Amino acid sequence: MSVRSAAQCPPRGIVSPHSSAIWITDAMLRQAIDRYHRQFSAAAPCRRISSHSGPLESRRRPLGKRSMTGIMPSSATYPPLWHFDVAWVPSECKWEPPSTVEERKRRKQSIGPSALFERLISWLEKSDADKPFIQPPPEEAIVASASTGEATVAATAEAIAAEYVYQDVPIPARVPRVLKELRRRVARLDVVDEKALEVRLRLFQRKYFRKMETASLSVEEMRLLMDPLDQASRDRISNPKMADWLITRIRRSLLTGLDIAQREAPDSVVLPDLWTTFAAIVCSSGGGYQNIRLSRKMMSLMPASIRAQVQMEDLSTLARSFVVAQASNNNLLSGWIGAASQFGEALSTLSPMQLHGIDAEISTLFLQHEQDVEASRRLRFAWLMAKAYNSTWTNEEFVQSYRDLIASHEIDLGSVQLWQLIVARLKSAEVIGTTAHFEVTRTEYSSLSQRWAALFSAIHGLPSANKVLPELYGFFKDINRTDALIHAISSLPASRMTIDTARTIATICDDHRLALQLYEAVRARLGQDSQITTSWGWEAWVPYLERIIKDPEITRPLHWEILDLPRITTPPDAHPDEAAREIQAKMALVDRIGQWYMEGPHLNNRQLLRRLERCVGVQRALVNAASPQVLARVAEVVTRDLQGGDWGRTTRLRWLLGMVAETHGEKQAGDVSRTLEGWRRMVDRKEAS
Repeated sequence: MSVRSAAQCPPRGIVSPHSSAIWITDAMLRQAIDRYHRQFSAAAPCRRISSHSGPLESRRRPLGKRSMTGIMPSSATYPPLWHFDVAWVPSECKWEPPSTVEERKRRKQSIGPSALFERLISWLEKSDADKPFIQPPPEEAIVASASTGEATVAATAEAIAAEYVYQDVPIPARVPRVLKELRRRVARLDVVDEKALEVRLRLFQRKYFRKMETASLSVEEMRLLMDPLDQASRDRISNPKMADWLITRIRRSLLTGLDIAQREAPDSVVLPDLWTTFAAIVCSSGGGYQNIRLSRKMMSLMPASIRAQVQMEDLSTLARSFVVAQASNNNLLSGWIGAASQFGEALSTLSPMQLHGIDAEISTLFLQHEQDVEASRRLRFAWLMAKAYNSTWTNEEFVQSYRDLIASHEIDLGSVQLWQLIVARLKSAEVIGTTAHFEVTRTEYSSLSQRWAALFSAIHGLPSANKVLPELYGFFKDINRTDALIHAISSLPASRMTIDTARTIATICDDHRLALQLYEAVRARLGQDSQITTSWGWEAWVPYLERIIKDPEITRPLHWEILDLPRITTPPDAHPDEAAREIQAKMALVDRIGQWYMEGPHLNNRQLLRRLERCVGVQRALVNAASPQVLARVAEVVTRDLQGGDWGRTTRLRWLLGMVAETHGEKQAGDVSRTLEGWRRMVDRKEAS
């Protein structure tokens, strides 16, 4: 059976398109076809165009027969190897041989009149098609008029094909009318400020807040509303911060509507998609303060089941953007701490698995900047601050993070950075409230002393201040930065609060050397003539006295100065029994001090006797006499020479006899004197023999 050749008519002149065009819809075509059938109803029934055997056949016939014909604009890409030499007549069509499969696919994908005609035939056969043959251009598109004059016919044909060809791609969501109106009003503003933008937002918020409450918003609309500004409105708002503020306001309204819809219709099938879409857009919107603040609110309002479904890639992107943004900004700015606080609270809502994944991503970021020491330090501190605000982390976990991020890399944080870490941990542990945290972090400070004074003042204003200060010391001890704590207290202004802070920490630290360092730091701050010993209290030193006396590295008897035992602290108007009890307690303490002196292996006889002499002086100041226990220890030291076979120093023996006479009377002193003389005679006889 002979196969009819494909008809190839000579190309006619192509008419350049006009700037305005009439688009034929499906309904218009159906009406025209119905009108044609009614007009020629008496005619013999004709075959469908798809089954016609002539040159207009463009579809494959049933039973797998393929079409070898079609209207081709030109010859094949590669000339055939065989052909018939037939005289060409301009009025007749030219036959061309069949093409290969690859060539037909390439021709089908190409842009030209033949491809357009085949698509038209395919569309006509599908009378129930949902989409028009040619998609109308969007309203925002600017259709360029066809060039005239020296433009070639080929260029004009290519422009026509490029403009009107239909592409089988998803149709973009139509911009809602209210969003168009918002963009138009913003673009036409004379003066751009928050007040003017607030007025333009009201109608928009009323419209879509209701749609969000009822969950009647599609995912496509959500995507459009999450980025409400077009290029014209962005150009009108020259300040990027104000543009971010406007976008965040709209997104916060959408988030509030989502929260209401979640509470009123928790079983809605569209809500999970809306939540995840919202989260994906927010996570990809950078690490600015407004976006971090929005992400924190989003995480707190999002149901736990949906929050667990947020893509790990989105969370990692948000964390990475946050750390990079924080590292590139000044950590002394109030907004810097605000962003760290917001992101840390967002982290506290995530699961341990999600936190582990984010940690792994941030560790990769650190490795990428390992060669740049300063960049690595800033990145690590930014991430550590976010962890400090994570309320789900215990102090032990945070200290371990500090060691991994900072200490193990030999990074020394400054005093201001340590202050920021302390404030963050106090806030995450709910030791200080949101109001106190805001006041402490948003105040403009001119010195480090002002920062520590504000922090300790806030702590002392708490009912649980006595519990907070031990935890504060414990944190400094765990990170091995007690030197920073001493420096912080020494920088405080001279006040009663400074003494109370140092005394409390010295009392609970269980470290006699640290307690002495705190005392020295405060005394240097207040001055030598200050009444620090009275304010400190001698009772606070009692637990450390034995360790101070027996510490070989403490060569100066500083404990007598810090105790100031001769001073009676009982008020003059107090009951006499109170003063008597104080004196009795101090006398007993001096007796114990004498015993600790005797047990100190690092003291020689001369040093020991000098310290015992101080004990005698203190007791004489209290009760005008030395106690028998102290006298016995003095006698033991004085007679050590006699016990060793020497005569002993006469001045020391006379001093001992004087104290005995003063305490026990002349008779007792005489008995002691005879005993000592007899001891000396025994030494003489022993030497003579």
